[in-house]
Formats: sequence, C-alpha cells, structure tokens
Amino acid sequence: MLTRTSDLTREERLGFMETCLRLSASSDCTRMKFGAVVVKRRFWDGGATSDLVVIGQGYNRKASPCTAFVDCCDLRDRLKIPGRMRAELCEAVHAEWAAIINAVERGYQVRGAELIVCGKRPSGELYAKKWRNHSCTLCTRLMHAFGIARVWVPCATDAGADLFPLTSEGALTTSFEIAMGMRDLETGIRKEEEEMTASDSVSSHLSPQSHEAALEGECAGCLPRSQRPRDGIFLMELLKALYRSWDAETSADGANWTRECPPWGQCAVTALVVQDYMGGDFLRASLEAMPDPKIAAMRSHYWNRLPGRVAREVDLTERQFHPALKAQIPGGKPLTGKGDPLTREYILSNAETARRYALLKAKVGQILGE
Repeated sequence: MLTRTSDLTREERLGFMETCLRLSASSDCTRMKFGAVVVKRRFWDGGATSDLVVIGQGYNRKASPCTAFVDCCDLRDRLKIPGRMRAELCEAVHAEWAAIINAVERGYQVRGAELIVCGKRPSGELYAKKWRNHSCTLCTRLMHAFGIARVWVPCATDAGADLFPLTSEGALTTSFEIAMGMRDLETGIRKEEEEMTASDSVSSHLSPQSHEAALEGECAGCLPRSQRPRDGIFLMELLKALYRSWDAETSADGANWTRECPPWGQCAVTALVVQDYMGGDFLRASLEAMPDPKIAAMRSHYWNRLPGRVAREVDLTERQFHPALKAQIPGGKPLTGKGDPLTREYILSNAETARRYALLKAKVGQILGE
C-alpha cells in the first residue's frame, strides 16, 4: 500500500537532494538546471515497516516547438525579467511538472505524495534558498491541483544546505507573494513590513544546533511552530486550524450554526485567537441595522488589523455573510483605548464570549501543537 510520506530523515533528505542534482545534469536549460522526484511511503507487515518509493522523476527542459519561432531567453533578457519570475514567458517544462507527469504516466496516484526539487545555478553551484518558499505560481498551482501534500526545497543554513518542507498551501502563498511583489524573491523581505526581514530568513533561524533541534519538531526539517515567523504561511495554517475547531459550542449563535457554514457566529472569539498569534488591533462594525434578523441579532462583527508599517485587515469569518450583506457592513474604526468596544478587555468582559474564546483557543492550540 502506498500512502503519503511521514517526515523525511536527514539521510533521506540528503539522498533525495543528490538524486535531484543527478537528474538536473540532463537538463538542456542554459540558465538554471533542476531535478525533481515525487515520493510516497510504502508500508509492509501491516504498517510495521516501510520504505520510500520514487513514483515519478524529471528535470527541466526546453519545450522544443517554442524554439521554432522565438528565443525565450533572449526575450526575457530584453524585457529585463529576473530569473525564476514570469514563468509563463519561458519555454521550459519545469522539473516539478516533468516529475508529476512521469508519475501519472507510470500509473501512480500522486495525491498525498511529496515532491522534492533541487537544482544548480549556471555556475554549477547548488541553488539553496535563503528562506522557505516556492517562487513559481505555475508549479504551485499544478502541485495543489494534483494533491501534492508537501514540496521540499533546498535552503541554506549554518550547517549547510538542507531540504525544508512547504505544504501545498504554503507553496501557493509564497509563490503569489513573490509574484505580486509582496516579498523579495532572494531575501523573503516583505516590501511593506521591514521589521519582518530577519524572521523570514531560514539561515538566520538555524545554527547547527538549532537545526538538529528543529528536526525533532512536528515535521522534520521544519522549525517548531512556536519559532516560525507569523507570516502568510502561518496565517493559512491558522485558518485551517480554525475551520477544524469551529463548532456550535464556539459560536455566538449555536442554534443556527451548521457544518455548511463553520464561521457562523465565530467572529469575536476568532479575532481574539488571531490577535493571540498575529498581534495587531481589532476592528468592529455594527450589525444591528442588517436586514437579516439572524445577523442583526449578533449585534457586532469583529475582525483584525495585523501589525506592520502598512496595516493589513484580515477577516477570517467574513464567509459567514452573503457577499451582498457583507457589502452593507460599515467600515470598522481604529482601536481607541481601554473601555472602547474595540478593546480586548471589552470583548472578554462578556462571560459567554470569554468561555467560547477559551474553548476555541484550546482547540486551535492543540491542532497547532502549541
């Protein structure tokens, strides 16, 4: 039986890096040469023993029909497109695509598998990232669509290059943050939040000692959750944990809560949990004039404004409202001080809200391992 892998040991990670680099030697790309493998774990003896199976492999290569009418490398140079950006203006078949295609052609189910990718710069030097990311939106969308569970990318640490995992959602997040100019490709620096510079660098986190300690965390090669930067990747993980935690007991309107609409009545307690993990302020809007009596009965809607030089509003429970109703909610106002309805103390002064918050916080913390 083939299933998704558990955490990769250091020996396995280094072995797969070597395999990917060997595959990359076959690449005909004049810029970057990458190799990739798709792996699953096969269990024997009723699950007592297991081994890793490579179900697909490939390397980046030119798509030859394109070269008949345009030199993509020359075009990219003339347009001054940085390397590993604007992949749609490149004739290459990426290593990730080639590995997934190879697995499918061999008859394997790739859903739940993990993908390892590694490559070399034009100089022949190993390409090791300074922060955990995947920069190609085409690759991340394809991996997500095929159900790849995690993608492992090489990152530089004080102990040398090693593979670090990203969930498919995390890979999507980082690729679009890079594509949209929210983060710098090389450094991971948020363009609008300079104070996050150091926290997004893998190498700044990991000394040889802390690197080995990190391998004992909830996923091998990955920082313990308590040490990870509170960035877009973490926010995605937090949202997933909230969706698994919301229920009638944590809702302000448990009688009308359903699994079809998990965020229903969860705004205040969710905003509190988001502030616990991400910091920032609360925003509030009155619901008393809303045309739907069930919504009006909840009186207020809360969401978050995350910290940073350019404050970012995040509303993780907005899906409880129909889009037409959402548009009718007046804009929130900034935090104004203790005693105001927007303070944490005010929200928690309601005993029932405090009870629901404690319940939700405990559930989320258990899922996140904190």
